[in-house]
Amino acid sequence: MIEGSSGPLHDKTHEDSAGDAIRVAGATGHENPASRDARATLRWRLRQDTRDEHEALDAMLADCDVATAPGLAAFLAVQADALARLAPICADGATRRFVIDLLAAARTDLRALGVVDPEPAGTDTATSAFDGVPAPRMLDPLAVDYVIFGSRLGNTVMHRHWSATADPAARQAGRFLSLPVPADGWRGLTARLSAMPATGVDADRTICDARAVFALYGRAAVARRAEVYRASA
Repeated sequence: MIEGSSGPLHDKTHEDSAGDAIRVAGATGHENPASRDARATLRWRLRQDTRDEHEALDAMLADCDVATAPGLAAFLAVQADALARLAPICADGATRRFVIDLLAAARTDLRALGVVDPEPAGTDTATSAFDGVPAPRMLDPLAVDYVIFGSRLGNTVMHRHWSATADPAARQAGRFLSLPVPADGWRGLTARLSAMPATGVDADRTICDARAVFALYGRAAVARRAEVYRASA
C-alpha cells in the first residue's frame, strides 16, 4: 500500500497533508499555495501517477486474509515471487539489502506453512521486472523504496490482524510481517521526495521504475495467488 490507500499494500492514516490541502482547495474554489507547492514535488507526482497501479494491486490482494494459513500463504507467495525478481535489479545498498531480508523472511514463512517456493523463472542479474526482458539498467532506488517502504506502512495493519489469529499454522509464519523497516525508512524517503522536483528526466525515470515495480507485483499476484489457494484447498 502506498500513500492514501487502505488496501493490503498502506495504512490510510498515513495520507499526507498535501493531499488534504488539495481537497480543501477544491472545496473552496481557491487554490491553496501549499497544494500548489506540493504538486511541484516528486512525492506528489509518485502518488498521483502510480495510483491506478497501486489500487489495482491492492484489489488483487484484497482476499488474502493473513489471519488464515491459506490467505497468509497466498500473500507470502506473491511477495516472494516479486521480491525474487526485484532483488537482482536493485542497486547495491540499503534498498537491496532490505529487499533480500524481506525475501528471506517470506521464504522462511512459506516453508513453515508447508508451501514450496520455487525460484521464479529468470532471477539472474540479467533479468528485469519488465516481462523477463534483459534489464538495460538497475531500477531507480527511489522508485523501489517508494513501493517497498510504502508497503511496510500497510504491513503494520496486517501485522495486527495476523497477531490476533487463532490459526496455529498462521501463527508460526510471522517473520515477514514482523520484519522492521530500516530506521527512518519511509519518513526519510518522503522528506527526500518532497524536496525533489516533479518534472525532468530523473523524475520521469523514477515514475517509470515505480510503475515497473507495481507491474512486477501484479504479475506475481496473478501467477502465485491462485496457485497457492488451489494447493491448499
